[in-house]
Amino acid sequence: MIINFLSKVEYLVFFPLNIVYQIAPRHSIIWQIFNFFKIFYKIYIKNYYSFFFSKGKNLILTYDCKVSPPTYGDFFRYLMIAKYYKIKKRNVIFIIIIGEYRGGWKRLKDKNGIISHLKVLTNIYRFVFGNTKNLKLIKWKQFDEYRKKNNFNILFKADTLMRKPTYFLSTFFLNKKIKNEKDAFVNKFIFKKKKINNKKFQKDFKNSKYVTFSVRLYPKPYSQIRNIDYQNFLKSIRIIKKRFLNYKILIISDNNGCSLLKKFSKKKKLDLKFSKNYSKTYIDDGNLILNSHLNIQYTGGGISEFAIFSKVPYLHYTFFYDFAINFFPLNPKKYTWQSNNQYKFFSFSNKVYYDLLNKI
Repeated sequence: MIINFLSKVEYLVFFPLNIVYQIAPRHSIIWQIFNFFKIFYKIYIKNYYSFFFSKGKNLILTYDCKVSPPTYGDFFRYLMIAKYYKIKKRNVIFIIIIGEYRGGWKRLKDKNGIISHLKVLTNIYRFVFGNTKNLKLIKWKQFDEYRKKNNFNILFKADTLMRKPTYFLSTFFLNKKIKNEKDAFVNKFIFKKKKINNKKFQKDFKNSKYVTFSVRLYPKPYSQIRNIDYQNFLKSIRIIKKRFLNYKILIISDNNGCSLLKKFSKKKKLDLKFSKNYSKTYIDDGNLILNSHLNIQYTGGGISEFAIFSKVPYLHYTFFYDFAINFFPLNPKKYTWQSNNQYKFFSFSNKVYYDLLNKI
């Protein structure tokens, strides 16, 4: 009854605004302001009562594939909510709802693509928690029966049962939760580097420090908005080489990105290393970042999460701003657990990025 009432209120309040939201260019200031108020409403009004947990009950957190994008960064960050509650001594059951998938994604075009995608999500969960004991992959009908039978606490309950997306609430939610935590808690929350067992890596980087440069070069029909162009790639590399004379530069990218940039690097005689010579998975790429001296990213995608949830120094630049983080675009501190040598900039101009890259 409560959920039906909230659904009607949400429709009446947000339907007129949603027209503006749909018309406004994606990631524009108008789009982001509306996004902020939507997040605020979902956390502090619509789902607020679900934060009052009954003692002794398990906590359920769901990632519904029907309404969530198959993007690893979004999944990673949402999964960190579960890690937060685990450190708080809650028994969190994380449920990936499968069987129905958000449209428009090439990686989900067939059964093999779906199996591969779910395998990556499982591996990310295993990386975060060390095992898959509290992970379930079930269809919606099975989940509905499961939660009715067990009467668990469900985070973001109203949106979960209405099958509305909740993945984009993670940044704002975690910022508010971590804000008042002590250093000891933060140290448990963030990731540490793990030994890299790849023999070729051990040979190529023996006694060598290195800087990672995370790059996205997705082919069409994937969105091109987060791709780096060759001009800014080359300009960044030349500055990094100048600033870090005795460091090797390791490009972090997928197979397509590494392949294209190897050819470009050879043509420009840049002498770079590429992640796909040492890693096969998203997790392995992330561990290369965790072992690096510094991580740099110009636009790009979800591989940035490894640096963001660690103590690795980083400089990340993107030209679309996110009010879900804070209202101060020129403030490089976007996350409450962020260290002083970690920088995240949102700007329509890359001048700030290059100014800092020349000084870092």
